[in-house]
Amino acid sequence: MPSCPECGSEYRETDRACPNCGRALTGDRRFSDEPLAVVYEAPNQLLSRLVKATLENAGVPVVEQVDRTVAYNGLDLSMVGRYSRLLTVESRAETARQMVADFLAAYERGDLALPDEADSGSA
Repeated sequence: MPSCPECGSEYRETDRACPNCGRALTGDRRFSDEPLAVVYEAPNQLLSRLVKATLENAGVPVVEQVDRTVAYNGLDLSMVGRYSRLLTVESRAETARQMVADFLAAYERGDLALPDEADSGSA
C-alpha cells in the first residue's frame, strides 16, 4: 500500500485524501499541494452526499472522509456523532463554509426538494 507523504499513514489507491491527516494525495488533479480544511461535519450519509454535490456543482473541489463515528443515544435512540467530514483546499474553505451554511438554511426551511420528492412531483 502507498503511504502519505505528509504523515506516513497507509492509504488505498482509490483514496483522494489521506484518511489520517486529510492531505490531498497526488493523482487527483482537482487539488494542489495546498493543505485541506474541514468545511462540514455531516451527521448522516444523506446530508454528506447532498452538501458534497452542492459544492462540486459550484466547482469547489471536495474530499469526503467517511468515518461513521455515529452511535445511538441510549435514551431516545437518536443518532449522535458524525458520518463524515467534507474538506476542500484552504483557499476555498471560507467560500465553501458559506455555501454549506446557505444550503443547510434552505434545507431546514424546506426550500429544497430532495431528488425523490422532485421526481414524484413531476409524474
